[in-house]
Amino acid sequence: MKSKMQMMPFWSGIIACLLPMAAGLVLYGNLPQQVAVQWKDFGGEITGTVPKEWAVFVIPLVFVVLHWVFAISAHKALWGRCMIGFVREAIGWLMPTIAIITYSMVYSVAVNGRLHLSALLYGIIGLAILIIASYVPHLSFGSRWGIRDEYTQMGEEHWQKVHWFAGVIWALGGISVILFGWFQWLFGWWMLCWVVVLLAPNVYSAWLKKQQAV
Repeated sequence: MKSKMQMMPFWSGIIACLLPMAAGLVLYGNLPQQVAVQWKDFGGEITGTVPKEWAVFVIPLVFVVLHWVFAISAHKALWGRCMIGFVREAIGWLMPTIAIITYSMVYSVAVNGRLHLSALLYGIIGLAILIIASYVPHLSFGSRWGIRDEYTQMGEEHWQKVHWFAGVIWALGGISVILFGWFQWLFGWWMLCWVVVLLAPNVYSAWLKKQQAV
């Protein structure tokens, strides 16, 4: 059976691969001319460096190209069509995951001289939120994984409106968590702010129901 490639996860992966470039532009003045990209024993002795320009511009673009190749191959190639759905989607997120984990370490070490595990944690949490957000708009009407309330159960149009809103808001939240972890990893209590973002679709759905009742 021919697999269907969902475009929001694909483009969310592209964005995740480009986030290191966006963050690099902000941090550019604070980065050393030779940026560490490889260490011994997870953040110990530096064993590999690249010029700052490569770290900020070239490597993220390489991740983008590889993500494009992996995602297209997993969904369009003959061997990709025969895959279990979970495996196919996991391959599609391989490069974005490597990019976020790698740069959570790169920027933490480059700016502070050592690895902050909290920066890595924020990167992983933010990416998880972004991944979930990219699939929410594709949930079929009535799915048990969706936002189920009085408004979304009124019909498919209502369901899609709330879930597209959720996808966009959660994606922005996930991206913000990743970038926040790279810029402000010492202020972990700010992570509590993202609980509000996760609840925003429920508030939006309740507001739509109230508007329709007027």
